[in-house]
Amino acid sequence: MRMNKNLSHWFGDIWRGVKLVEAFNVTTLKLGGTAITKTAAEINGLAPLASPTFTGTVTLPATTKIQDTSADHTYTLAVNELDDDRVVTLPLLTGADEFTFNDHEQTLTNKTLTSPVLTTPQINDTSLDHQYVVAVNELAADRNVTLPLLTGDDEFTFNDHTQTLANKTLNAAVISDKTPVNAIAAIGTLTSVGAMAAASHAESEIESDTTNNAQDETITIGSTVYRWRNTLAQAYDVKIGVSAAASLDNLKAAINATGTPGTEYFAGTLAHPDVVADDNSDTIQKIVARVPGSTVPNAIATTEACAHLAWADTTLGGAGTSGGATSVAGVTTAAATVTIEGREYMFVTALSETAGATAIVDQVLYGGTVAAALDNLKLAIDHGATEGTEYSTGTVVNAHVIGSTNAAASQIVIAIISGVVGNALTLASTVANMTWDGAGVMGGTTPGSDGTVGNAFEIQVDTGYIYICTAANTIADANWKSVAIT
Repeated sequence: MRMNKNLSHWFGDIWRGVKLVEAFNVTTLKLGGTAITKTAAEINGLAPLASPTFTGTVTLPATTKIQDTSADHTYTLAVNELDDDRVVTLPLLTGADEFTFNDHEQTLTNKTLTSPVLTTPQINDTSLDHQYVVAVNELAADRNVTLPLLTGDDEFTFNDHTQTLANKTLNAAVISDKTPVNAIAAIGTLTSVGAMAAASHAESEIESDTTNNAQDETITIGSTVYRWRNTLAQAYDVKIGVSAAASLDNLKAAINATGTPGTEYFAGTLAHPDVVADDNSDTIQKIVARVPGSTVPNAIATTEACAHLAWADTTLGGAGTSGGATSVAGVTTAAATVTIEGREYMFVTALSETAGATAIVDQVLYGGTVAAALDNLKLAIDHGATEGTEYSTGTVVNAHVIGSTNAAASQIVIAIISGVVGNALTLASTVANMTWDGAGVMGGTTPGSDGTVGNAFEIQVDTGYIYICTAANTIADANWKSVAIT
């Protein structure tokens, strides 16, 4: 232990006094009027050491100071007033150690607490980043909590924590008296009260009088000009065939960019962007718009500069006739849609892909009657039957509803997720004489409702039934089963 600084100063003063005595040949040195009889050598021996060693009984002052490692601060050891002597025994240490202090944060090891009193103890979790804080209530008297004689590792049981109990006996168990309910899915009903008008594709025909085409005569569809040629020289040149019928076949191949490029038409010719060439005969070639509707497709120009070919009308959907050729106007798509939560299904008289155009998803084949249309709508919603026949290729199962029971004039859809959440699913219809119940949302007639949350095998009772939760039940589940009390 390092010596008290005041004691060190005192010894230092004595030692310096002796040096003065020697220097000035002073024969007597006094301290407080008392002569010091020690020799210089004896006083030098009393000078403080850098690391003094004390043996026996050492009496220190009431306030003792110990310098820190850099000697710029001190630990001041203070004491309280005792009513008797007390012995403080240091343990038999087996290695370097340190004292424990009240307020200093320290991690204790190898300690046994006998009858400790804890106030709001905290227990670290496994990663030491959160704590279990143990809180208490106000007791009216001391209470003993006795832990059982465990025969293996175990864990505490808590009120709200989900746990499976084993080896438990319930004495006078109380089962809560409530009436649990299962979740109900919202239902929407689409009802027709009359005829409907499905969307259709504008179409027209070009007719041959059986006399073959002449060199450099032209046919125009929209902005694309097809030129009849014996020798193909540029894009959209069409080979004059051995007959008028063969020439029409080559025209069909050129419009669709099928067949043999470089033989039936010039190799750089692209498929027409707005129409497809559908069925043909020896004298008639039908042209159909790639998309249904009226405004744009009906106005596609169809003209010719040919002595032996004639269009039914000057536009694709002009609805005119010429000889045996006819033109049919496309019907608007704006009045042919049913929408479920933002997903639009369109009733069409023919699927776009039927004529050879690229399939348009969520088209539903009208089928000639309202009943057939509703049957095909159900198939489209559920992705049933044949994709590409009753509904268009690329249509996928609806993510929000399933198609349920239907009749000749109605179709029911049920929310996939049960509960009140289904009541927010939006519904719309632009089809004449066909409306949804519910003023634009699901659940107009049969709203969805939430189920009672329950744990697997939870039991509830009311005055008429016992209820058992056969599996964990959320607000969207229906796992409660009941048995009547008789």
